[in-house]
Amino acid sequence: MPRPAPSAPAAPPVPRDDKAARILEAALAAFARYGFRRASIDDVAREAGVAKGTVYLYHESKEALFRAVSQSVIDSLLAAAEEARRTEGSAAERIRLVLEAKFLFLYDLVFSSPHAAEILDSKGRLSADLFEAADRRYQALLAAVLGEGVEAGELDLSGAGLTPAAAAAFLVRCGHGIGSPENAGGLPSREVYRRRLGELVRVVLHGLSAR
Repeated sequence: MPRPAPSAPAAPPVPRDDKAARILEAALAAFARYGFRRASIDDVAREAGVAKGTVYLYHESKEALFRAVSQSVIDSLLAAAEEARRTEGSAAERIRLVLEAKFLFLYDLVFSSPHAAEILDSKGRLSADLFEAADRRYQALLAAVLGEGVEAGELDLSGAGLTPAAAAAFLVRCGHGIGSPENAGGLPSREVYRRRLGELVRVVLHGLSAR
């Protein structure tokens, strides 16, 4: 399946008088469009509609700005996952929504631009620690939902010899796998990826359901 056409990454709307938020939004667009090396503070300032010096009032360097953008992306992802956790419904439904909060968010960001994946590069030197910490927080949140399913009598992890943390880690690994072009016969569309996430939850939780 052909790769989606590049476009500017989606960003939540911000008040137009909020310079800090405008700068982060502009920086995300610049890094996604040009990549870290080619993007400049001038690009960010122009996109945000502020003076170059204003950007430096908030961020002392391009590296610091990149980390701030990474943290902003992380905060949005985790906020979406937390909102999904609080949704009314069965454990299976909430687990599916928590997975969608992470993987569809990343899908929309990564495939919106040729360089957007740089922001999420956990092996890169600039923001690796931020994303490693975010991964731990996300898996802990997913594990909490699984644990709530056990407490509600909907799930039984003991039969599979899993703890909620181990089950969460397994689901995350599977989520990455079903979206991989190498493992899925090419890059899936967003709707196909979403459907596969639902299938993953149904299959895994069928084996973990309390009987």
